Amino acid sequence: MRMGLMALSLLLAATVAADMLYEGDFSPLPDGPAELDGWNLGGGDYRIDDGWLTVSSAKSNPFATLETKHDGDGTFRATVRNARKCHWSALLAKGVYRLEVNNQFVRLALHRLEGTEWKLVGSVPGYALYAHNTQEFELRLSFVGSKVSGFLDDKKLIEFEDPADPPTGGAYGIMSGWGTDLAWRDITLSDEPDVSEWPVEATPPDAPEGLVSVTWVRGTRSDNIYSDGETAGLRVKLTTDRETVTQVRLAFRLIDVRQQTVSEKPAQVTLGPGAEQELTVGFQAPARGCFKVALWAGIDEEDMGWVEDLGSFTVLAPSVYDRPRNPDSYFGGHMDGINLDWHLQSGRKMGVQWARCHDALQQGWWTRIQPDSADKWQWPYDDAQIRLDELGFETLGEFLWVPKWATSKPDSPKPRAEPPGDWDAFARYVFTTVEHYRDSISHWEVWNEPHFAGFWRGTPEEYAQLLKAAYREAKRADPDCFVLGGGGVWARRLDWIENMLNAGGGEAMDGFSIHYLEPDIASDLMPRLRQLLNEHGVTGPIWNTEANVPSTSFFNQVRQGRKEPEARYHFRNACYELVRMYMENIANGVERVFYYAQVDPWRYKPFPKPRVFDEAPASGCMWDEGQMLKPFAAAHAALTMAIEGKTFQMRLTRDSLQAFIFADEDSAAAVMYAMFDSFTASAVARMTLPDGLSDDAITIIDFMGNEAPAKVEDGTLTLGASREPVYIVIRGQNAAAALRRLAASAELSGT
Repeated sequence: MRMGLMALSLLLAATVAADMLYEGDFSPLPDGPAELDGWNLGGGDYRIDDGWLTVSSAKSNPFATLETKHDGDGTFRATVRNARKCHWSALLAKGVYRLEVNNQFVRLALHRLEGTEWKLVGSVPGYALYAHNTQEFELRLSFVGSKVSGFLDDKKLIEFEDPADPPTGGAYGIMSGWGTDLAWRDITLSDEPDVSEWPVEATPPDAPEGLVSVTWVRGTRSDNIYSDGETAGLRVKLTTDRETVTQVRLAFRLIDVRQQTVSEKPAQVTLGPGAEQELTVGFQAPARGCFKVALWAGIDEEDMGWVEDLGSFTVLAPSVYDRPRNPDSYFGGHMDGINLDWHLQSGRKMGVQWARCHDALQQGWWTRIQPDSADKWQWPYDDAQIRLDELGFETLGEFLWVPKWATSKPDSPKPRAEPPGDWDAFARYVFTTVEHYRDSISHWEVWNEPHFAGFWRGTPEEYAQLLKAAYREAKRADPDCFVLGGGGVWARRLDWIENMLNAGGGEAMDGFSIHYLEPDIASDLMPRLRQLLNEHGVTGPIWNTEANVPSTSFFNQVRQGRKEPEARYHFRNACYELVRMYMENIANGVERVFYYAQVDPWRYKPFPKPRVFDEAPASGCMWDEGQMLKPFAAAHAALTMAIEGKTFQMRLTRDSLQAFIFADEDSAAAVMYAMFDSFTASAVARMTLPDGLSDDAITIIDFMGNEAPAKVEDGTLTLGASREPVYIVIRGQNAAAALRRLAASAELSGT
């Protein structure tokens, strides 16, 4: 249906503000083909679908422009959904600026049109790091004079000072590349520049300049992981840049994950030029979780200020480490072969039950087992495998890489990623490797990320050939072994998966492995993946063998430039993102998740103290600077503490509250959090106790693993509700049914 300009204007008039030149609210429009007055639509198929302007194309570049023109200061913005399915998608402004999400280069980019060529004038890699929701986010361009600013959600990522004036009468619109399958809404053009950003945490006052310098920090325990009631300590060496001997007042502040000071220890030292003073400070943490020690200093009380965050320690429940071996565990990980025992022991303390052999452990790599010739075999990782067995880990082995002597293309830029040239040699390698590790490794994954040329330069069809050979030989060596196909293909690459399955790959796997199933897409993507696999006879389980969430450091000086409490990568918010990642994977049919990675960044070289970077890292590594855990590692341990050994039952949604029910024979646990727009929002959840459920059968566990009795009054259980996960654990024969009724009764108030 074609909607006339007058009718469309009437629909929009109620919401257009005085400074609004255009506001595209598509929600009043009927579903169907989009033929909108005020727009020039071209290059694709445009439809209205539930308030979104959807755009699709196969081999064309959709290009839709507004008839509205504007030349001065202002703001152009739009919300885009499914942008990660598309090669690129962009906002066009003033006819010459293009703010683009590009999936080929994995970046947010600003281009300036010069003549007929688009010139890159600014870019930021890893754009999804800055989105609240990787499936749906806002792009914004703001103009003030000659300055152009590009935003993703509320994070300003690009600023460009244009040396030339843009031409007058430029166009505004939306653009995308071949293979477009995305949707737009909330498209607005205003003559007011919006340069607002996420709030940034307040910075504490600095200590007097040059008064104290920290030269060296170490924990009194190598992994800085403690159990309840133990005293944790840091050793620190201090000096001064001043030329005279100075009496210095110190304060060591113990700070929790919510950035609250929970304890403080004063000290006084005499510092002189060229001399170091060593001190040891000990704290008994008031609870479980991650705690850091910040150093403040001054000559007297009035000028006390922050020097730096010295280090941290983590208190975890010992029961997590002491759990028996569980082959059915949801929790796998990547621990490093460098400093192996240290990494494995730490992984156990975080609740990891499975170890994947990939870059951290390389038991199955062909390039390690036969690096030189078809006749020479070596097994350099046998001792590592023995230690994995001793500590009770299940192991996922991996067939990966082609030795140069066996590759089909020895002159390739990456010969080890090419298909084998000697398929008989590949078959012997698989058979011999499975036979060698038969008593220790019963699960094998065929390759790593074969959709990506960095690991596999062959086609999907050639990967299917590789998979068939690996499956045949693995089963010949150990008929009871379990073979995962897919190699951890990126979950979004359904096209690649379908081509591989059409070539017969589905006949050669007991299960399928994917990587990086983002929680924002899981409910949409997993049913389609499961259907595609079923159509090709693959009915086995799906594993996610690499998953992570971004997190900044816990230390203030290490996260310069990334101190926004609303950002997904904030170290506290990463605790929520981690739990949500696990829940969306498990609730959407993933049987096992291998977190990537539990690898210490100091494993090659210990530095004197936590490093300060030009660009603050926001990585998925659970280890922080100084061989100290980030807070979301404690959140991982708390999650395993609540649900390990239990089977997923169902998801319940009440308003913004999500509840995931897990149960075993005599207990049940609910993983709960609120899907609020802001990480700072909170509410109260009230739940009615079912008949027969006693409050003393209920334990509440917070996101750091602290256990407390339930707060029950007049038959109502009360909990704080926010993005911080909380766990309700009920003991008893009918615990699962009682917990379902309890969670289903939840009502939120005070949001």
